[in-house]
Amino acid sequence: MAAAASGLLLCATAAHAQADRSFEAEATRVIQAVRTKGCDVAALKRLVGRRGFEQLTSAQQSTALTTLAMCDIDNGVEWSRKATAFPDASSLAWATRFVYAAAAARDRADALQSIERAASLADDGTFALLIDDVAVVFGFELADHPAEFQRYMAALMTAGWNSEQYGAADDLWILYSERLAAGGDASRAWGAAKRVVGATSLTKLSLDKRFDDFVAMDRKRYDVATATAASLQAHQAAFGSEPSAENLLALSTDLRALGRLDEALALISGWLARPNSTEDAEYNWVGNDKAMTLYALGRTDEAVTTMRVFAARPERGKPNVIQSVNLALLLNAAGRPQEALDALKPFGSAEGELSSYASIWVRAERACAYAQLGEAASLREQLAYTVAHEADDPTAAVKAQLCAGDTAAAVAIYARRLKDPDQRRAALFELSRFKPDQRAAFDLKLAARLDQVRADPALKAAVAAVGRTSELPLHGAALTEFY
Repeated sequence: MAAAASGLLLCATAAHAQADRSFEAEATRVIQAVRTKGCDVAALKRLVGRRGFEQLTSAQQSTALTTLAMCDIDNGVEWSRKATAFPDASSLAWATRFVYAAAAARDRADALQSIERAASLADDGTFALLIDDVAVVFGFELADHPAEFQRYMAALMTAGWNSEQYGAADDLWILYSERLAAGGDASRAWGAAKRVVGATSLTKLSLDKRFDDFVAMDRKRYDVATATAASLQAHQAAFGSEPSAENLLALSTDLRALGRLDEALALISGWLARPNSTEDAEYNWVGNDKAMTLYALGRTDEAVTTMRVFAARPERGKPNVIQSVNLALLLNAAGRPQEALDALKPFGSAEGELSSYASIWVRAERACAYAQLGEAASLREQLAYTVAHEADDPTAAVKAQLCAGDTAAAVAIYARRLKDPDQRRAALFELSRFKPDQRAAFDLKLAARLDQVRADPALKAAVAAVGRTSELPLHGAALTEFY
């Protein structure tokens, strides 16, 4: 972003020779320093506060203020508003104002107007978002406001935006495509669907009848093997450019899905051994992936030992719930249910400070443990919670019923999900068949029960009414709880 701002200032400087040359030179130097050395907020503040700053052209002033807005995060709302007060404000200036309006000021109207203005100016070649994720989060915040959502997504289309993180905006583009199609705008719906790039997302679309026409128009794009190869290539490039945990996790998921487990394990282990790797916010998740890769290789004891290490690491100063749940998952799979319960002890009744997602998974893994221990009363208690909170994560609710051996209840959950347009694709994906990885005895029992669910005549009819399942050439352990 700073590089884009620097380029803007250089162009503005060349185009407006009437401004004071020495001041222009200093402004150019300060902005170039941001590009080459990183943000220097103090220098930028001195620049915009200097006497004579207003003698620069409006484009130059706006560009300097935009750069300051991108660097001085704490005061970005103020700086971005000042940057866009000029008639020559760039697409980048307005896009930066959008980010602050959406994420900091929480001003929905200002954010929407700013992104529309940024899109209208996108031909200047500067459009970019300071924080890419804001676009996705804000989009889903608008989902319950249809008219505003349509305006917002149309602006993103005009600006040519897609997430820098491969596939991160897929669900947003799918929602937009669905709504356009429902409104009879097939052409723009197809355009939105073409923004979907993730292999899992494309596979799910290929299973959903609502997208059959789009799939027929470009079958190669929706081919699972083709999409996964493209995803792998994109994630390899991203990790090669920036070996962050986020990029590593995306790449390792592709490798695991393709059955290249030894490569994934070597990649993960190498990253974990790097100096300062523990400082990455996603460090625990990389360790999580290592444990799950070991499990897929049939090295269950090593997987448990590894997950135990990462489950013991605090998360924001509190017990680590997600890795603890996954530790319980591995212990249940290995037939060690009492240890699974012990792993979940720090979370009490699974209520209070835990997210709804974490709570239902704590209950689901407890249900699996109590089922193995034959503790019927405790099992019923956990199942009652997962039934009442099915909407928090239907996959967890299904797993709890499979652990209890109630395939009819699992069938009923999937039937409800197939009727729900928002749940349908995920249900079709889970009901598809994947290449198997190594699994411990209890997980093999769950897989057999899931096969019974798949074979249920009424559920098969429900599937056929809305789409299809498939034999997928991928290893499911990296992609779904059931495979």
